[in-house]
Amino acid sequence: MSENNIIVAEATPRGVGAISIVRLSGDNCFTVAKSFMSGLPEDNPPESGKVCLVNLVDGEKVIDKATVVFYKSPYSYTGEDMVEIFCHGSPAIVSTIVSIAESLGARRARAGEFTKRAFINGKVDIITAEAINSLTRSMTKVGSSIAMSVMKGNLKTVIGDISKGMLLIQALIEAIIEYEEDIPVEGTMKRVNTELNELIKQLQRIEASYGAFKVLSGGANVVIVGRKNAGKTTLFNRLLGYERGIVSEHPGTTRDYIREPLHLGDDYLIYLTDIAGLGEVSDDIDMMATESARGVISNADILVFLVDVQYGWGGIEDKILGSLSDKEIVYVVSRADLCEEGVVKVFKKVESITGCKPIVISSITMQGIDELRERVRAIMSSLSKIGTFLVSERQRELVWEMIIHLKRVVNLIERGEGIEMVAEEMRCAIRCLELFEGRGYTDEMIDKIFEEFCVGK
Repeated sequence: MSENNIIVAEATPRGVGAISIVRLSGDNCFTVAKSFMSGLPEDNPPESGKVCLVNLVDGEKVIDKATVVFYKSPYSYTGEDMVEIFCHGSPAIVSTIVSIAESLGARRARAGEFTKRAFINGKVDIITAEAINSLTRSMTKVGSSIAMSVMKGNLKTVIGDISKGMLLIQALIEAIIEYEEDIPVEGTMKRVNTELNELIKQLQRIEASYGAFKVLSGGANVVIVGRKNAGKTTLFNRLLGYERGIVSEHPGTTRDYIREPLHLGDDYLIYLTDIAGLGEVSDDIDMMATESARGVISNADILVFLVDVQYGWGGIEDKILGSLSDKEIVYVVSRADLCEEGVVKVFKKVESITGCKPIVISSITMQGIDELRERVRAIMSSLSKIGTFLVSERQRELVWEMIIHLKRVVNLIERGEGIEMVAEEMRCAIRCLELFEGRGYTDEMIDKIFEEFCVGK
């Protein structure tokens, strides 16, 4: 690469810290880096992978004392000559280092450009690159573990098996075209249909895994829902462990939603949300609060549905339940301390209507609060047992397109359409598989993929 293809960027999050890392990569990056360092060993170039203590200088002025590592191509993350500078974590120092590098011919790296170069130079494949991106963005221990399993080849193994199945189907279809008179067409097509349906089921399971990965890695949206004055905000505060929302005996106190992060142990993260109570609308503000609440509910991963023991299950609860579809719901009988004799009755009513055993809680005595946390944690834990996960929207979209094409193949076969049409649709499915594995991308497509990555990665 020419000198103006040397890239530079901060590789750690911006802000104050003990240490920050600045990366340079590209031909002649050693020369650029050494131009603002003093105290380097005599080695020229410095020994690859050796940690050196240097002074970073701006002209005659020392701006920091830092450690630096020079990586000789191809033994670096990018596969190019590369330098990593470990300086003190002052934003001013980092900015100065980057500016000096730019003045010497480097340019600021675009998002994901270091990993893009690693991909182009054969250091990582596209699936591994996306797993690296997911690992750097993961907010949880479980999410990091999933990303690491993909980096180790878990997803590639599964996709490899699917690839074998799809190529077998394509071979059978092409054989019918080439040797129609020599093979049993009806029996072969029956086998193709069976293989296709099995592949579609497998791909549908994999496609669904991306939603679970987003929840496990980035956190689940957990929304507390129920009628007005059912104790939602009090429960919200108890689960958080501090007073975040305003509590009042007057119905309708909460008008806008409140959301706060909550860690459930080391493994899981949720974003707990308190919304306005649902029910009869009394004015325009109430209407806006209700619309806002319904928008929050539509994006929820898990709902905590409160049934106030004083009111029991009534028409409002019927309407709320009727508006909830395809959601994981935890049912809660709230305010157990206010009407102990009514708890059993409401418990049985909720169980009979929903088929689920509710959790009985009191935000005053703390009854059931730990049980509720554990119930939500158990839901999260069940998602982590899926096994194989997709870790990017690109992967999910391509798997979905594979499913569409394979379903079309099945449909064409069932309708008795020409074998050439069947073969063409099968080729489209295999093209999606090739793209999934990182084959056949144009430069523009590669740029688009790595734009989603972090700067400095």
